[in-house]
Amino acid sequence: MKYTLIAAVVFLIFGQQSQAADSNGVYMVVGDGRVSCEVWSARRGKDGVESANLEQWVFGYLTSLNRWVPGIVNIARGSNHEGLALWVDHYCSENPEKDVADAAEFLFLALRKNQERSND
Repeated sequence: MKYTLIAAVVFLIFGQQSQAADSNGVYMVVGDGRVSCEVWSARRGKDGVESANLEQWVFGYLTSLNRWVPGIVNIARGSNHEGLALWVDHYCSENPEKDVADAAEFLFLALRKNQERSND
């Protein structure tokens, strides 16, 4: 009986579908994803450690989507790190008021659209 109760509690906690954002799609961005695109562009121009940190944040974001979005194993298939960073460079030059998390989200959507086209 004790083990049945424990199993039921574990199922109730972990067995239900979870929502990653609130009903408006808002979620907490942690780390360098909060940095503005304007700062991204300035740091990328210097090509130093700060630029690499921002790039790694974007790559980590994409990696988390590979892990948690059903049906996606490698969202960046066919891309390389420099190509992904250049995509964010372009997005940020067009949207300096946005942040790196916004850029990463739009990069994901573009990559997903490309994969859907290649699967047709």
